[in-house]
Amino acid sequence: MQKRITKILGLFLGILLLIGLFSVYSNYANLGLNKNSLSNFSCGTLTNVRARSASFNNLAKLTKPLLFFDKNLQNKLSLLSDANILVPQLKYFLGCDQERTFLVLLQDNAELRPSGGFWGSYGVLKVKSGKITSFVTANSFDLDIENQGKFEAPSSTEGIFEEQWRFWNSNWWPDFKISADQGLFFMNKVRPDDKFDAVIGANVDYLLELLKISGDVKVPDYAFSVNSQNFVQKMIYEPSNPAIFKEKGQDPQYLNPADKKPLLAELAKNIIEQIISMHKETDFGMVTYRALNDQNMVIYSFDPNRQAFLSRYLWTGQIATDKNIALVTDANVGSKLDFFVDKNAKTKKVGPGEYEMTLEYQNSYSATSKTLPYSIYRNYLRIFLPKDSSLVSYTGGESNAQLIEDEKMNLSAVKVLLVVSPGQTKTFKFRWRVPKQYETQGLEVLKQSGSRLLINR
Repeated sequence: MQKRITKILGLFLGILLLIGLFSVYSNYANLGLNKNSLSNFSCGTLTNVRARSASFNNLAKLTKPLLFFDKNLQNKLSLLSDANILVPQLKYFLGCDQERTFLVLLQDNAELRPSGGFWGSYGVLKVKSGKITSFVTANSFDLDIENQGKFEAPSSTEGIFEEQWRFWNSNWWPDFKISADQGLFFMNKVRPDDKFDAVIGANVDYLLELLKISGDVKVPDYAFSVNSQNFVQKMIYEPSNPAIFKEKGQDPQYLNPADKKPLLAELAKNIIEQIISMHKETDFGMVTYRALNDQNMVIYSFDPNRQAFLSRYLWTGQIATDKNIALVTDANVGSKLDFFVDKNAKTKKVGPGEYEMTLEYQNSYSATSKTLPYSIYRNYLRIFLPKDSSLVSYTGGESNAQLIEDEKMNLSAVKVLLVVSPGQTKTFKFRWRVPKQYETQGLEVLKQSGSRLLINR
C-alpha cells in the first residue's frame, strides 16, 4: 500500500513538474523577456509584458511546489511575478509618459564611503520614451568649490574633512536618502534651478557587471579600451598614481588624472549605449535588477509613493531604525584600497540582548607594487546599532572606541579608527547590549552598499 501511494505521489509530482516547466518556460519566452525579443525595446513592449505577466499569475501558483527542485525555474518565476508589479515603475523611470531627470552619482567603491563609494563624478541624466536624451557629466570636486570652508562638518567626522565639508564628501551616512539629501543641499547652493525626479547611486561593481555584457568600450579621446578585466586598473588605479603619470606623460594609453572623474560617468553612459546597440537590453535589465537586489545600485525618489514602493524591495538604501541590526560601515578616506582588503565579520549572542562581533581586515596589497601611490588602509569604522544600545567592551583599533548617537540615522554607533599596513591583519572585537525591546528579536548583520564584507553567522 505504501509503495502504491509513493508511486501515485511520484506520478502526480512528475505531471505537475511537466506542466509547471512548460507553463513557466513558454510564458517566460512569450513575455518578451528572452534575449531576442527585446531588441526593438519600447515603452509599448513594457505594456505587453505587464498584460502577459498578469494573465500568467494564476498559472504561476501551480509551479510554486517545484521551486524546491529547480533553482533556475525559481529565478524565472520570481521575475515573472515581479514583472506585473515592476512595469509601471519601469515606465516611469524610462520616461514613457514624460521626460524624467535624474541625478546620477557614480560611487567608487574601491574607496568606500558610507553610502556606497566615493562620489568622484556625477551626471544629470534625461530620459524620454525609453531613450537617453541627454547625459551631462562632471567632476564632483569642481561642483561647489565656493562652498569650501563655509559649513561645519558633522562631529562624527572628527575633523576628517576640515575645509572640505561639501558635495564630494557629503555621503557620510549609509542611509542613501540622508546622504543624497546632504549632497543636494550643497548642490542647491550653486545650482538652485536644478530639479530632479530621483537620485541614483551606482557603484563601480555595477559597471564591472555591465562591462561583462558590453565587452571592450573605447575611452573617449584616448587610445585604449576598457573591459571588465582592466577597468579598475586603467580608470581607477593608474590615474590615482602621480608616478605613473610622470613616467607616461601624455601617452594616450594612460588616462590623465585630470580627466578621470568626469570620464568615469561619461564612460558609464557609453557602456549602456553600446549594450543597447548590441540589442542586449534584456541582459542590461537583469544586471540592473541584480545590482538593485545586491545594493550596488540605490535609488532615492522624490515621489513619496514611489519611494515607498522601492523601499519594499529594499532598493533605496534606507536603514530600518526599528529592528535589531548591526550595520558595518567603512569610510576609507584617501586611498583606493578597498578591493585589496579582505573583510570578515563574525557575530555571536553571548547573553540576553548582548552580542559580540569580531571584525577582521586583511590588507593583501603588496608593498612592492607600483599600482597605487599608497599602501596603508585607513578606515574610519562605524557599526550602527539600535538607538540607546550600550558598549560593553572592546579590543583593537588605533583609537579609543566610542559609542555615539547619530541623530540623522536615529541609531547608536560604535566608532573606531583602523589602520592596516600591507600584509597585516587587524581585528576589532566588541560587545554591545541592545535595549530591552530588541531582546526578543533576532540580530540582523548588515553591510553598506558596495561593501565586499563577508558576514559569517
